[in-house]
Amino acid sequence: MQTKYTEFSEIFTKLSDDELIESFNKEVGNKGWVSARGYYLVALHSEFTTRGFDISKISYDDRFSIKHRIRLIGKKAIIM
Repeated sequence: MQTKYTEFSEIFTKLSDDELIESFNKEVGNKGWVSARGYYLVALHSEFTTRGFDISKISYDDRFSIKHRIRLIGKKAIIM
């Protein structure tokens, strides 16, 4: 499954900041879970970190809270 993480990472590096935020927001309210989704979220979290986003309002212990949609103001993720 490591290839799934790599696939998602490669996709995320090509997205604009707005597209990356939209990728996160699509996960909000989604209660389904499969291992691929875990890799997706880890790769997404990694890309947010790589871009220097302040995700302190939605991240803890290197994991996301996907309870709320976000928007980006500058480099700071703000809960909507």
